[in-house]
Amino acid sequence: MEGQVTAYSGTTLTINVDTIAGSGTYASWNIGLAGQPGATGATGLTGATGAVGATGPTGSAGAVGATGPTGSAGPTGATGPQGVAGPAGATGPQGASGPAGPTGATGPMPPGSTAIPLMNGVGAAGVSTAFSPGDHVHPSDTSRVAKAGDTMTGNLQINAANPAFVANKAASGGNNAFSGYMNGVARWGMSLGNTAAESGSNAGSDFGLTAYSDTGATLGTWWQVQRSSGATTLSCPATSSPTLVTNQPAGTGASAVGYAGYIVGQRAGIGRWAIILGDNSAESGSNAGSNFDINGCNDAGTQSTYLNINRATAVATFYGAVSLNAGASFPTSSVYATTFTSNQQSGSNYFTWKENVTNTGGTTSVHYAEYIPGTAAYLMWTVNNQATFQFDNLGNAWKPSGGSWSATSDARIKTVIDDYNSGLAAIEGLRPVLYQFKGNDTRSPPDDEPDHVPDAERKAPRGSAKNLSPPYPNSPHYYVATTGAQFIGLIAQEAEAVMPEIVQTRDGFIDGVKHDDVRDITDFNPIVFALVNAVKELSARVKALEAHRA
Repeated sequence: MEGQVTAYSGTTLTINVDTIAGSGTYASWNIGLAGQPGATGATGLTGATGAVGATGPTGSAGAVGATGPTGSAGPTGATGPQGVAGPAGATGPQGASGPAGPTGATGPMPPGSTAIPLMNGVGAAGVSTAFSPGDHVHPSDTSRVAKAGDTMTGNLQINAANPAFVANKAASGGNNAFSGYMNGVARWGMSLGNTAAESGSNAGSDFGLTAYSDTGATLGTWWQVQRSSGATTLSCPATSSPTLVTNQPAGTGASAVGYAGYIVGQRAGIGRWAIILGDNSAESGSNAGSNFDINGCNDAGTQSTYLNINRATAVATFYGAVSLNAGASFPTSSVYATTFTSNQQSGSNYFTWKENVTNTGGTTSVHYAEYIPGTAAYLMWTVNNQATFQFDNLGNAWKPSGGSWSATSDARIKTVIDDYNSGLAAIEGLRPVLYQFKGNDTRSPPDDEPDHVPDAERKAPRGSAKNLSPPYPNSPHYYVATTGAQFIGLIAQEAEAVMPEIVQTRDGFIDGVKHDDVRDITDFNPIVFALVNAVKELSARVKALEAHRA
């Protein structure tokens, strides 16, 4: 009988019998280790030929044949030696192997180990032959953070050449959130990619900093930065105002210096703009010092101050070009755009005010007011790029076509020094003429753009034009010279000979050459009063003639 042991417990052995042969009783059973007959093995090699055995005895004589005639009997010769044995034949193939014996029964299983499995030890190959039972359980490692989420009781430190803490949300609309708690209640939350949907063009997943109340309720997102544009929004509760504060630690004494607040904009690590909320001017009392500055940088990052506002006096000083746009205070029937610009010309600051006006009818006009400081400072006003009016600090004014000006004349505000005596003789010395302007007079070197055009709007640096011919675009008489307008007036040199009080000299350029004796008739009023005196003189003569005739 032959079979496979399928179970063993105590004194019971269970065998799945698959072969039965012979007979007998339980007492005659012999249990041996055997398996099913194995497959026939391959035929082995033919063994070597064994040695030739000894000559066997002579066999019995065969039957006697018929008796022939008896010959004469010769003597029997001696028996000769046996001949050499011939070569053995080739060995035949080995026969098939006999069937394998039956497989014996499997031996008993050793007991499982009762040792608790190791957890996160030092890696080793191990030498134990014990096995773990199928229901063994590894212990939990409470010294490490679980991948599925956990709470740490210590600090987390990342040591690397480029440490990184990465939050990776699965899709648009999720939130890469980092939170700060106090005793289990939220206080602040930071979003490195909030729930704003990503709709293309870099939109969505913006930055946000959110505050929470004492109970953990959301107060609001006080700081937001758009990912696509970098636009920053500071918010606050309705009961307060958004505030960005920089604080310089107190120095020693009232003259301590340093930047109270410094905001810098860079490109590729090199400064471009700086806002200084309290510069390094010393605080000496009476609110002096720690002024406001806006600085611009060159390509190398070197700063220059473009705007300074004095903290004590609120005086603003411009260094370069600054524009202030306004419009709310102008009449609603028109649309205004005004620009105030600080420029540089020949080493002196001068200022230009520009106003673009869209009139009710849809037409557009441009007006300028330009101030040039100095000993003979003057203001030049250009209306709609055409007529130019000039006013200096001596009370004089110029306008292309002359005309009347108003003057306060109340006796209560005047001290009379003497009578004005110019009269008929002076009037007779004046020569009125009909004339046109050449446009060859300028306040600065001839240029191909008017003086009132700000530096930022110029096609070329101021005064860089060459080989120009009159009329010059920066001449105050350029417009009337190009239109050929005709005027009636006096020649200053001729008028100066008889009425010097109406002529003044100044610096200027004529045909591109600088002169210090450019003559202007600055006041026509004396002519009016000389005419009054001339009428009086003629009236007296008429009266004398009439009296003589009588």
